[in-house]
Amino acid sequence: MTGDKRYLKEVRSYSEGCVTFGDGVKGMIKGIGKLANPGSPCLDDMLLVE
Repeated sequence: MTGDKRYLKEVRSYSEGCVTFGDGVKGMIKGIGKLANPGSPCLDDMLLVE
């Protein structure tokens, strides 16, 4: 999960639901994609949240 679209590739729109962070704050899901950060594991279905 990230709030920065630059870390994702092949992002597609996804506008259903929200996530709740540890402090109780909610974030809306805006997209879903693949992690594109060199040096990081290859992960699919990463959420883009606002």
